[in-house]
Amino acid sequence: PDMMQRWEVVGPAMVPSLMAWAALLLRVEYGLFLLALGLWAQYLMDSHSHKAQITPDWFLTLRAILTLGALFSIALGLIGLFYA
Repeated sequence: PDMMQRWEVVGPAMVPSLMAWAALLLRVEYGLFLLALGLWAQYLMDSHSHKAQITPDWFLTLRAILTLGALFSIALGLIGLFYA
């Protein structure tokens, strides 16, 4: 594959990591919200990849489980932050 095709596959995978670094610069509640947004965006990108048959069948199930677990953890962190 040429360089542009590689970038289309690899480029979006870097977005959540960059968002996580940006989240470190924000206040905690905004940073956690940005992390949740990044995780959700990654799930949507992976869902699109699955529909285009780029990823194996098991991958979207794994992504969904891991994303829901991470979003649940972020939600608990936000609840603890505001009600502790």
